[in-house]
Amino acid sequence: MTALGRSLRRLASLGPVARFLEWYPVRRVIATVLRSATVRSRGRFVARELGGRRGMYAYRLRGSGRLVCIRHGTADVVTLDEVFYTQSYALPPEVAAELDSLDHAPRVLDLGANIGLFGLFIRERYPDAPITAIEADPDNAAVLRRCVAANETAARWEVVEAVAARHDGTMRFVPGGVSLSHVAGPGETGVPLPAVDVFGYLADTDLLKVDIEGGEWEILADPRFVETPLRAIVLEYHAFSCPEPNPRETAVAALAAAGFVVEASGPDDYGVAWGRRAPTASSSSTGTPPTTG
Repeated sequence: MTALGRSLRRLASLGPVARFLEWYPVRRVIATVLRSATVRSRGRFVARELGGRRGMYAYRLRGSGRLVCIRHGTADVVTLDEVFYTQSYALPPEVAAELDSLDHAPRVLDLGANIGLFGLFIRERYPDAPITAIEADPDNAAVLRRCVAANETAARWEVVEAVAARHDGTMRFVPGGVSLSHVAGPGETGVPLPAVDVFGYLADTDLLKVDIEGGEWEILADPRFVETPLRAIVLEYHAFSCPEPNPRETAVAALAAAGFVVEASGPDDYGVAWGRRAPTASSSSTGTPPTTG
């Protein structure tokens, strides 16, 4: 967290100041300023976002200098915050150790790749990691392709424009939601889009990231999931389409049953769960009781 962020936290503990900071226009300004700390052109980022500028703009990340493509006035700025400011995908030490122990750069499968921010985040730790990014929403996929092209990594960063599913074919999908686009649920019409069987990719994957707004449940329930050679997984679980009342418990149980040691954070209806392979062959095959926190 930046020094500005720490100062704002201290101010927020004061009664009158706290009430002022809760006023939406103030919260929006503060959030934008904090998010701008992730890029080098902070002033331009803030001016465009608060000034209502629409359109896509490229920024260099403050740390690596890689280019991110952001659509101002959309949830892209929230995703930028989650990935690079609050670092929701920071690898737990045990997961990092598991991936570091490989004799090659981790092979990454990114389900629900959105605009490519997770891929860039992983590249900061593993610059040579080959990435396969699957994204169904056409608008998101267009930005994702721009991101890949801007960073000259197309040879090691494959984009598959399709719905991440448990079978090839066609599925009805609700696009246009930026980070909330999803497979059509009951009562939703959606549009037909190509679907790809993700298990065709999992045989060559070390690290799996899943953020597909409820589509995760069918993949976790597939019997083939237990047989994958994954070393680690990061999963965003959602209440949408969850087959059980408690999505957090459902996600933890599914990962543990597949032989992962699990850490889950967040409330019951939405959050992030990390899984790494149990350290022994016996625990990998029988499943290990999860740890949550």
